[in-house]
Amino acid sequence: MDVKGTAFLARKVMLIDEIGEDRFNRIVSDFGKKEPIFNQPIHATTLIPIQVFVAFNDALVDELYGGDRRAYMRFGEKSAEYALMIGPYKRIRETNSVSVFVEAARFIYQGYYTAGRAEGSMEGDTADLRLHGVPCEHKHLYLEYASAAYVRRGIELIGMHSVAMTCVRGFSQGDDEVHYRYAIERTPAPPVSFVGRGCRNSPSSGPPSRSS
Repeated sequence: MDVKGTAFLARKVMLIDEIGEDRFNRIVSDFGKKEPIFNQPIHATTLIPIQVFVAFNDALVDELYGGDRRAYMRFGEKSAEYALMIGPYKRIRETNSVSVFVEAARFIYQGYYTAGRAEGSMEGDTADLRLHGVPCEHKHLYLEYASAAYVRRGIELIGMHSVAMTCVRGFSQGDDEVHYRYAIERTPAPPVSFVGRGCRNSPSSGPPSRSS
């Protein structure tokens, strides 16, 4: 299972915004001593083994967020902002249709990963995301949290309202698959913090609650 370079580029934009290009390049260079693929230019079509990409994200979390794995959610949120504001899925945002975005989950997932599949559905003000078919050895918390937060932030960006997210099933709970549910609320969505000029923020407030 591989991760496409699009995910790395989103992380690069986010972190240069937060910590500056010099520090980001140093982190990449240090990691490249362990994983040579990071010594080469990474493009949107570059394939990175998922275990290597997860290790890179773990290194980022350890150095920048004190090992707080909730930062995976922040990575997902910022990836959604990047992809929908200036990146490859800008046209989906421009439809102004939350259902179009949610139902494009399979297509969007395939834009990042080469194995597993995502399914998005929507009924009224409630949306669901399911991840199926992820190889057992790659059922990592990063994949769950980043994907779930990506969808939540995407719904907020397009629908302009806050979204409550609940974990129905997840790798984090010992389940074989991932299922998150999103309820669109009446309160305005948080503003876009992705500006491309530098703004350091803390990780997301935490994982969603487990549904009963």
